[in-house]
Amino acid sequence: MDHAWLWTRFIIASAVILIAAGRLSRYADVISEKLNLGHVFVGMVFLGWVTSLPELVLSLGSTIYVGEPDLAIGNVLGSCLFNLMILVAADVVIVHGLFYTRTNPRCAVTGAASFFMLLLAACGLLLPMWLRMPAILGMDIFSLLIIVSYVGATVYLYRHDKKSGPGEEPSGPAKYESTSIVPVLIASFLATAAIVGAGLYMSVLGDEIAATYNIAHSFVGTLFFAVVSSLPELATTIAAARLGFHDMALGNIFGSNIFNIMIIGVSDIFYRQGSIITSPKTHRMPHLLVAVFALIATTALIIAVRRRSQNLFWRISWVSFVVVACYLLGLSVSYLI
Repeated sequence: MDHAWLWTRFIIASAVILIAAGRLSRYADVISEKLNLGHVFVGMVFLGWVTSLPELVLSLGSTIYVGEPDLAIGNVLGSCLFNLMILVAADVVIVHGLFYTRTNPRCAVTGAASFFMLLLAACGLLLPMWLRMPAILGMDIFSLLIIVSYVGATVYLYRHDKKSGPGEEPSGPAKYESTSIVPVLIASFLATAAIVGAGLYMSVLGDEIAATYNIAHSFVGTLFFAVVSSLPELATTIAAARLGFHDMALGNIFGSNIFNIMIIGVSDIFYRQGSIITSPKTHRMPHLLVAVFALIATTALIIAVRRRSQNLFWRISWVSFVVVACYLLGLSVSYLI
């Protein structure tokens, strides 16, 4: 194995994702204005859905072709926890601890939806077999609840965003009045295809790295794959924060986590050896603990958004310390247990 060629391909794929995702955040702003949608909803649905496509394809591949539900759930929950770390990067690097003072408090509603989805996943992993309802069409009841809750959360957040009106972000009067939406939609599709293609290729490279350097596949799945598949969220969130679209950046992360949890339900549909949640191949305890740490970090973020927190230590918000601690603890338990 040529190590230099392996890492060269890795860097090229990373660059494709970062460039395409940066463009996508700009296209989302155009779409937001043309369709009269708020940045919170665009961040949650448009960016959240698009940037989570690598997680979707990875998890489906893990359940359908590899037959490893453990890898699918680890990828989803690991991505959720890493996504919250992206907000730390935006807070520290872009606005030096003032990120949450510049977001609209109504973004906490999207955070609450993310919290509820994570809670459903945690309950599904926690509940013992003797208390569970019988599977429906081979799916666990919590998988069905997750899918239904995702649809309900999307509808509710759309109505809430329209009812709340425009936020406090810099938008200006009709910045894209002369821009046609059709070319923007085509460019968005091409950028999305580039993100998904490069993200999937990077996942293959991750498997090559595991084999080349003799790293355990389980740990690569929960750590490396989660980071790789979250690169679109990293690029779009940082790009949106640099443009001053803090609501869109926050909505992207919370929306991506909502969609990520929904992937568990979708993967369960295609897993034909029972339910991925209750499968003997699924080690539920480490996944449960990762979900718990993600819930704690999400709660801290919701509090910071609601209070528009300005409590800083060395120009870093207190919530960033909480999120970093939860991420490190989540990685530790996933490795040790």
